[in-house]
Amino acid sequence: LAYHYSRVGSFLVRAQVDCRHPKSGEVFDIKTRASSPVRFRLKQYMEIANTEKSHIDRITGLSKSYELEFYHFVRSTFIKYALQLRLGRMTGIFIAYHNTQTMFGFEFVPREEIERYTFGSQAWADTAFAHAMKLYDIIMNTAVDRFPDANDLNVLIEPNPDQNTITIYIHSPASSPAPSSPA
Repeated sequence: LAYHYSRVGSFLVRAQVDCRHPKSGEVFDIKTRASSPVRFRLKQYMEIANTEKSHIDRITGLSKSYELEFYHFVRSTFIKYALQLRLGRMTGIFIAYHNTQTMFGFEFVPREEIERYTFGSQAWADTAFAHAMKLYDIIMNTAVDRFPDANDLNVLIEPNPDQNTITIYIHSPASSPAPSSPA
């Protein structure tokens, strides 16, 4: 396995490198995307995967289309992928659309496009990443300060959207079985 290492604030990040273009050397990620009938009916996916219901057979439309799959992809995972791509210094993601039985198509989406869909602009993507990493740095430093002798720490960040706050729980498995009080 190959990795990219980056320094973000006071910590080191390791990102696994999935793919490297043989000519340019650019690094990118590979993702698979099951069609929505398979994703939305996980218990019945085996029966659905072998039927026309799970096929992507048109470019646009409200069902069985690439447009619908891409829309769901943007809304459900692009923010996570934008962060992963930045941390791993990757140029984009190669997506394979399928229903677990059949491949329907492939697409490469550059990081800049993912960030434009997610944040609206490169400037907002830069700002969001900087703030997220600063917050992460503060949380991790607080965790280490609270448990200076711990080798392992569990950190849970719980959003409280009604109050516009987050609650952070820090627990050292070696110190006690119960989580600590919120940070």
